[in-house]
Amino acid sequence: IAAPPRGDVPALRRNFEAGGPGAQAKPNGRTRTREDHADRRQGFFLPADVSGADGSLAPDLIIRDVVADGGTLSVKLMTKVEVDDIGAPIQTPWQLQAFTNGSEASRRRAAGIASRAAIARHEADIREEVQRRVEEDERRVRPRP
Repeated sequence: IAAPPRGDVPALRRNFEAGGPGAQAKPNGRTRTREDHADRRQGFFLPADVSGADGSLAPDLIIRDVVADGGTLSVKLMTKVEVDDIGAPIQTPWQLQAFTNGSEASRRRAAGIASRAAIARHEADIREEVQRRVEEDERRVRPRP
């Protein structure tokens, strides 16, 4: 079976149904736009807190050791990711315990926040200096009445 010309959709469909060239080709990684993307609509949620009958559970606990058979466990999921002034996600205390690799990550985050704050202050100082110089130049250029 010869391949149909490009753009001839009915011929392409007949060719596919007949098992012609490309009919058994493996996908190349791209999803076609006309396909249903049901798997992409589900979202990805992080737990904000996990609690049992006695209150919040620490992330490092094993559930079977804390919750008895038939007990209930509540998992509060984040539906939105709040961000701080530098664009980093704001984490709940439970998430900080669960997803932080110790003091090194905390130190790097604090250093990044301090660095961004220093850059913002420096940029504000530059804007003020530029504005002051523009005003001085305008006063020199304008004739006095």
